[in-house]
Amino acid sequence: MLASYFYRLLLIAAGLGCGAFMHSALLWNGASILRAFVVHFTGGMFIAAPLALGSLWFAKNALSNGMFYAGLSLAIAPLLASWLPLELCLAAGLVVAITLCCKGNGTATTHLPKFATLCTAVFHLLLVIGLWIGGTYGRPEVSQDLPTRAGAAPQSPDVLLISIDTLRSDVVINPPAGLDFKSMQKLAREGISAPYALSSSGLTLPGHTSMLTGLDSLEHGVRDNFDPIPDGLPWLAKDFLAAGYHTAGVISNGLLSRDIGFGEGFEIYDDSEVPIRGDIRRFASSLAESSWVGAALPQSKLIKAVDKPLFRAYRTHQGKSERGRAARTNEHALEFVDKLLEDDRPYFFFLHYLDPHDPYGTIAPFDMLLEQDISSHTEIDVDASHGVTGETAIEIEKVLQSGDAVQRDVAIEQIKFMRRRYMEEIMFTDQCISEVLDTIAKGGRDTIVILTADHGEHFGEHNLMKHGNSLYKENIRVPFFMSGPGIPRATRTEQQIQLIDIAPTLLDLCGIETEREFRGINIVDLANANQQIERQHIAIDGNFFCVIIGKQKYIARWDKEAGLILGDGLGLFNLSEYRGELNPSADIPAHFKDAIEAALERDSYQSSRQRSEFQIDMGHQLGYTGE
Repeated sequence: MLASYFYRLLLIAAGLGCGAFMHSALLWNGASILRAFVVHFTGGMFIAAPLALGSLWFAKNALSNGMFYAGLSLAIAPLLASWLPLELCLAAGLVVAITLCCKGNGTATTHLPKFATLCTAVFHLLLVIGLWIGGTYGRPEVSQDLPTRAGAAPQSPDVLLISIDTLRSDVVINPPAGLDFKSMQKLAREGISAPYALSSSGLTLPGHTSMLTGLDSLEHGVRDNFDPIPDGLPWLAKDFLAAGYHTAGVISNGLLSRDIGFGEGFEIYDDSEVPIRGDIRRFASSLAESSWVGAALPQSKLIKAVDKPLFRAYRTHQGKSERGRAARTNEHALEFVDKLLEDDRPYFFFLHYLDPHDPYGTIAPFDMLLEQDISSHTEIDVDASHGVTGETAIEIEKVLQSGDAVQRDVAIEQIKFMRRRYMEEIMFTDQCISEVLDTIAKGGRDTIVILTADHGEHFGEHNLMKHGNSLYKENIRVPFFMSGPGIPRATRTEQQIQLIDIAPTLLDLCGIETEREFRGINIVDLANANQQIERQHIAIDGNFFCVIIGKQKYIARWDKEAGLILGDGLGLFNLSEYRGELNPSADIPAHFKDAIEAALERDSYQSSRQRSEFQIDMGHQLGYTGE
């Protein structure tokens, strides 16, 4: 009986394989034909197995060709979904397959016809090849060749904009003994530096959107990492491209991928160090509408089902250590720098590093460098490849908020350990940046360099860890350094600098005219001002809203139903006091109330904008919940 079952199953598999290959070849091309075949064939086999078993009871003397055509009908049925509902097509295909399997001729099926034997062997071979394809054939390589540009090259300086993800300002401005940030110290000697710049958010997506457009969070309408990037934003790269510049970008965070909306205006945008899910998403979306697997699984689970076996080559970071990731970023960056320096045309180059983001831990000689002066060592889980994970940080946060004094003392020591690992990551990133700056310096060209970050990081302050969970200074104060032609040397300014100042500053320094009106100010003009300029700054995320005016700061909460809620444990902070973000006043001055009302009138946030599955997946991979 067992032998008869396998004979029937292989006969169905032969027909299924023919139909699955036909289906795949009609809808796909290239390597995706084999990827689609794997899904169609495997999904059909889940139906074929019980079908062959049932036929033993209901059709003991089934026809061999009936079994073959039953498999063929299972494979072709989903193809008809282009014209009819998928469920109807699958039901019809199943009825036909059952009918064919139950048709007998008085002779039991006891051997495989030669054609079926050949088909079964070929299609199982294709199954293996399809799985192999998933590990070897990935996304197209990013072109390293700059396009030929018509017209005269602008006689303006090159521009390098460096963003270090998750870098809080105090670590850089007041580093502890043993830390040496050579590239940042060099930029400070050669240009303008500030104790901090203010980000428009404590999250990657809104922070970088402000940095790369000159719009604050109210204007671009992006509050958190799960908000879609609106169409038609005035990207800084587009201004440089229109002015005749070459434009290039190298990024390390999947939330900055072109699939999410970044990359506009860049001739070359290298996001190959992050898993690019656009092709995976499109592949799964098609399967969801035309396969047995698509009918059985929701699209989110279908994506996970096909991701690792069939798109491993798209996951370039897979299996690579998170430690020392900046070295891989530099491999890409230095290749593009060489290309950009070979061309007489000036360039705008956006370079993004992710290393300070959790997990915390880097590579030799910086790994554990700061432990040499530490007499005690608190036990904490450290992954050999990646360091201290964000999940560990979240568990520590729960301890901080639990009120358990004994556990809290242990947690504080663990936080000190994590913070040292974080600082070592910054040292390694700084070394990588020095390599890029040295290469650019050897080119001998005038270059404006800005180094900053999108947001900071909590290490126990306010009983919080990580970021995206407050608008306190630890989350929105980021480093700022700028050097180059037209920028005063060795100038440390106490003026309030904001990330939205970067776009107007760079365009002014490069002589690029634009019809846009900016809320930001030219940073050189700020630094040269004879008196302190009082400015208003607004920062937003999915849960909080803050306004800073002078030395005062008001933080309120968002509510999805009620809107902005004043008070509720937050309120007005006096920033001139030591550790001035404790013990807020419930009072709200009239000018703050007026500022909040005026801000809300220009808020462009639209909750109805559809979030992409890719963006949600990227956020989850980085540890964000979207709640």
